[in-house]
Amino acid sequence: MKIRIMGTKEECMYSQEFFRRLGMSGNVKCCSVSGLYANRGSVGYYRVYIEIESKTDSDIFVDSDRIGIPQSQNKISRRG
Repeated sequence: MKIRIMGTKEECMYSQEFFRRLGMSGNVKCCSVSGLYANRGSVGYYRVYIEIESKTDSDIFVDSDRIGIPQSQNKISRRG
């Protein structure tokens, strides 16, 4: 999954840290976080690019106690 985040410098820096920690948490297989890029044509807005590779279907169960998701919602369902 590829994600582009746009916002103020502080918002983008917060997002970088959030996704770096997500990548280290073991809940995703791989997570890469780009540096901070200034938005073209606007003052004070920046971009960050995130790439996340999810675990295999058999590993999709989330450690609900660690991240605060109620037990009834701790499995991600996939369509298809």
